[in-house]
Parts: sequence; structure tokens; C-alpha cells
Amino acid sequence: MNAARSPAAGMAGSSPFDVWAHNLERAGRFAPNTPGVHEGKAGSAGAGAEVEFSLQLRSGRIIAVRYRFFGSPWINAACAFYAHALEGQLSTTPWPTGAEVARQLDYPRTRYDEALIVEDALMAALAPLREVSNE
Repeated sequence: MNAARSPAAGMAGSSPFDVWAHNLERAGRFAPNTPGVHEGKAGSAGAGAEVEFSLQLRSGRIIAVRYRFFGSPWINAACAFYAHALEGQLSTTPWPTGAEVARQLDYPRTRYDEALIVEDALMAALAPLREVSNE
């Protein structure tokens, strides 16, 4: 999974961060009672960054991803990147760590913690699925 998979990655003159920070394609929620949705949250609005991932699964495959966030464009960039990268993958597929995403998106070192919060929300959404698949 890398930024090169993005249909927007070829935008001339745009940094990887700029491409993903402005991508809201998968932001929002699923309709109520959407089947197969697993959610995970991390961070807190009071601390300045909160993320919620919703993953819709069918037969162990992530068929759609939505996210909501409160925080900076750095948070949105990591959310949008992960959402795009995970859609269509098996729930057991390894994903890049928050630090790896931060490097791929050219985050300054002082912003890596924001990508880690996004990773934590994703881990929370996937945790029950991974526990089942490891038994």
C-alpha cells in the first residue's frame, strides 16, 4: 500500500501530503443499519485530534471505508490515505504503520503523532476481526 496507488497521486506539482489532505472522498458515515460495519475510535476532541473509522466488511474483505475526524489537515491526510489503501483489501492484510504513512506523506517529524492517532483508530476497528482470524 503506497501513495502511488492513488488516482490523485499524479497531480502535477502536488506533494503527497497536499493530495491526501484535500481528499474527502471517504469522509463521513455509512447510512444507519448498514450491514457488516465495524468501528474504532482514537484520540479526543479535547486533546485536539479525534478519529473514527468505519469499515464495511463482507466475507472478510473491506468493501468500503468511511472516517470522521476532528483535528488538523495532517489527520485528514492520514485518514484519507488509509481509507483509500484499505478499501478492497482483506481485513487481515497488513497495513503500514502510522510512522510509515507519515513518511510517505512527507510529514514533518513533529506531526507524526497525528498519523499514530489515525493508526490507533484503524487498529480499534480491525481488532475484533483480527482476534477472530487468529484463532
